[in-house]
This record gives sequence, structure tokens and C-alpha cells, in this order.
Amino acid sequence: MEVFSALSGGLWVRPWQEIAKRQERGLYLEDFLWPGGDWETPADLSPFAGLLQGLPEDPLEARAWALEEIQRRTGLREVPFTRLLATLLAESRKDKSRKPRPSDLLDFVMAATVYPYVDRLLTDRYLRNLLGKKAVGGRRKEVEALLLSLKGE
Repeated sequence: MEVFSALSGGLWVRPWQEIAKRQERGLYLEDFLWPGGDWETPADLSPFAGLLQGLPEDPLEARAWALEEIQRRTGLREVPFTRLLATLLAESRKDKSRKPRPSDLLDFVMAATVYPYVDRLLTDRYLRNLLGKKAVGGRRKEVEALLLSLKGE
């Protein structure tokens, strides 16, 4: 919370529904951030209830199924949000030894909302591995290195 407060300037990312809808016409930084957020209002994940449990086992099948299901449940067209969320859901199928966690869906929705618009995304190791090059893991040394790079040191 302290890092966010220091870096955000009081601005929050709009809810995923607004971001995804705005992506249909083009999203600008002014549309992305707003002063109306807070720590107490949770993201509405109800349209995605059961998605992780309903995913086909095969990652290629899972991506196509998830994209279609997300679009059906939300009424959204294929936009960066829907594509990335479907990809993250499908990629989560590749590691058969890892059981899905209740927080995975929230992490995937958050990443699908912000990842296309950020230079770096600080997250846990699991999501970092799914996302790739712009994601930074949550280990202490990685966080410290990120903060130093933000300060220009």
C-alpha cells in the first residue's frame, strides 16, 4: 500500500469492465486511470465464476473455449482484455502439478486489465512466469531492484 501510494499520485486503474469496454473503441491513458478507486471495493469477478473449473485440459482447447466463454458472459468483443485473460487461463493448464488457487482468477483479471498498458507489473512468481518479460516477481530483491530503477539509481 505504501509503494502504491507513493507512486500512484492518488490515481487508480478503472474497473476491468470499463477498461475492456473502452478497448473496443481505443483506450487512452486518460481513460485508464481515475481518482475513484479504493482498497475496500473488490473487483466484480461474478462473470468469471467457474471458469477455472470448466477449462478443458488441453491448453489450446482451453484458450479457445475461455475466449468464447468470456465473450459470452461479458458481452465483450475480442479485445486485449479478453485475449489476455483467455491466454492466462489456458496457460494455467500447462502446470499439471499446481492446483488452482482462489486468488488465481483475481490475479488473471488484474493482469489482463493492466498488463497491456504498463512498462512493468510487480506480481508473484507464478503470474510473472505466465506473463513474461514485463512482469517482475515478488521476491524482496526483485522489488528492491524495481524501486531503485524507478528512482533512477
